[in-house]
Amino acid sequence: MGMYGFWREGYIYAKDFLPFWHILFLAIFILALYGCFISFRRDKYVLAFGIIWLVGFALASGIKGPLNDTFKLLFEHTLLKGMRDTHKFVAMLTFSYSILGALGLAKIEKDLENKN
Repeated sequence: MGMYGFWREGYIYAKDFLPFWHILFLAIFILALYGCFISFRRDKYVLAFGIIWLVGFALASGIKGPLNDTFKLLFEHTLLKGMRDTHKFVAMLTFSYSILGALGLAKIEKDLENKN
């Protein structure tokens, strides 16, 4: 969920420089959730971004995640064999965060303009 899909030792990550990265991620996640819930009834494509997020989360978790048996099955018997490193699926998460977060931010901005 925090958009880290590559965990090899010896590399320097943004989280090494930002000890408060959890707070920044929480802001992004809350905006995306808000955008999803606010726009769900009005925009039908929001469901698609929710599904993209769920699939991306499941696949980015890899063999250490909650769907490890399913991931192993897909890895051994489908084209996912070329996707050895799960960080490739984090792109699905970031894509969903960007669209849903933008919807949430747009709603907040609209509400603030109407208040003034």
